[in-house]
Amino acid sequence: MARKLFDEEKIDGKNIITWNSMTRAHAKHGDWSQCFELYNQMKQLNMKLDQVTFLGLSTACVNSGLVKEGRAFFKEMRVNYGCQPSQEHNACMVDLLGPAGHINEAREIVKEMPFKPDTGVWGPWLSACKLHSETKFAESAAEKLLTMEPENAGNYVLLSNIYAAAGKWDKFAKMRRLLKEKGLKKTPGCSWLQINGHVQEFRVADQSHPKANDIYAFLGILEFAIKEARGHPAGKVS
Repeated sequence: MARKLFDEEKIDGKNIITWNSMTRAHAKHGDWSQCFELYNQMKQLNMKLDQVTFLGLSTACVNSGLVKEGRAFFKEMRVNYGCQPSQEHNACMVDLLGPAGHINEAREIVKEMPFKPDTGVWGPWLSACKLHSETKFAESAAEKLLTMEPENAGNYVLLSNIYAAAGKWDKFAKMRRLLKEKGLKKTPGCSWLQINGHVQEFRVADQSHPKANDIYAFLGILEFAIKEARGHPAGKVS
């Protein structure tokens, strides 16, 4: 509906805010091809792209794992349009490069930022380091996050998991002890599904849904079918 209204509006009735809003909407849903189409249209109309434009394009690249394109946009916004990357732009680049294995490149972005990185930057950097077993960098990032968010239980859990993976059991125990002493609890993961106009909420190991027994029974059937197809013995759904 939003895109239909956008397309129906006359070209001269659209300003950069309108174009950016449509680009960001597509970016949120990982529709990178539509984002790039809008980007090309804006360039053809000689519109002056701004920081918001490139944030939408960068978000699309992150959601779709388009490293090459993300690098190009990050360079273009600075060289061609004179836009200085904000915390959000840098966070996007770290979130794009890190998981793809470009750890050193992501690290350079963090180091070269003209301002202190915020939690939006340290979070993706920490996740990337954990993913690629860069324990030293991960510890440093986690310590920064603990300083900035001392009441965020997720940071303690993540750091303790990093210590466990590295076999640093004394530090693992210390993190778990701090978590208990501070009385912090990690918010469980949550997902939403809209079915027939009604939003259904599900949490990790959730048994509160009125049809929980049916859901877990169906999951058991799916797991059995998948394992049979792979030639493995079926196991019990945990």
